[in-house]
Amino acid sequence: MHVHLPKPMHGWRALAGEVGIIVIGVLIALGAEQAVQTVHSRAEAAEFRDAANQELSADLAAYRYRLQQEDCVARRLSDLERWQDLGASQRPRLGVIGRPSVTSYRTSVWKAGADVISHLPLQTRLDYSRLYDIFENLSATTDAEKDVWRSLAAFNGAQSVDANGRMRLTELLYRANSLDWVLRANWKQAKEAGAALGAHPSFGRSAPYIPPPDPAFCAPIVQLAS
Repeated sequence: MHVHLPKPMHGWRALAGEVGIIVIGVLIALGAEQAVQTVHSRAEAAEFRDAANQELSADLAAYRYRLQQEDCVARRLSDLERWQDLGASQRPRLGVIGRPSVTSYRTSVWKAGADVISHLPLQTRLDYSRLYDIFENLSATTDAEKDVWRSLAAFNGAQSVDANGRMRLTELLYRANSLDWVLRANWKQAKEAGAALGAHPSFGRSAPYIPPPDPAFCAPIVQLAS
């Protein structure tokens, strides 16, 4: 018994051509969809980079804002060290010690962009990660510095200090100097890493809302002999 396969109405060659056309059409559609997705991903990546650079520019500006008060910080710490070393009869009463003015570092764009970050080239992702890591560490350092200066406020108006007070003041001044050194030491690295990504210190549209540093922090709080 012989089984005869049905013949297509227009022959096998015509059928193969039709199937080929369908396959090619599907491949074109898939390729077009992939092209659209690629264009969309690149647009998202470009938007992310623009937003991240604005955020990092503001962070660099916040960093520079703190470092611009470095002369005042160094003078205040030096004055407190000299005041502590004076004899009880020579020691004038302290004024309000104060603290350097700071603004916060922002990372919201980076944290919200997890889905988009994967579209960036590997080296670019690493560069952004490195700079944001720097600012996370700086944020922790700045918080620690604020705590030290708050603790130094316990000596506002002081004139005499006992042995425990001297030990406490010595500890706080050591910590303040150490944290200040860390802040100064990382500026060059942060600035260069930002410039490589296209981010430069700028508060942008937030600039009008950033108050100037407290001028009282730069004013003398004791009259010390040279």
